[in-house]
Amino acid sequence: MRIYKVYTKTGDEGETGLVGGARVPKDSLRIESYGTVDELQAAIGMLRAALTESDRHPEVCREIVQALHQVQQDLFDLGSTLSTPAEHLDRVKHPITEERIAWLEESMIWLTWEREPEKVITVFGCFMTATTSSSSYRLKGW
Repeated sequence: MRIYKVYTKTGDEGETGLVGGARVPKDSLRIESYGTVDELQAAIGMLRAALTESDRHPEVCREIVQALHQVQQDLFDLGSTLSTPAEHLDRVKHPITEERIAWLEESMIWLTWEREPEKVITVFGCFMTATTSSSSYRLKGW
């Protein structure tokens, strides 16, 4: 998906639009949820860039960068789901599934238990980001 502009020129009445045109307050849990996902996307992007440039444990970093790329794809899809009211969920092309959540959880185990301790320390930031990602996947309540 290509984003051509980041503004809508619809005025600022303290509300924002969702997929399908519904308006909700900017301080709603839904908006907080996908704002948190967006922040996580930025953190993961910075982590991927740092790991890509790292010369410590290049094989491990390469594997983690690939896993983080998938996490970012999932978070992009999650943001799409969060910005879509229930009556328009048929518009979401790639909904988050239990299988995708299970993959994330398995990846966290892979990062923390199936690595040599010194390599885990090197990529500890990745674990922290993945943990936050798991929480973001489960945001609900609007």
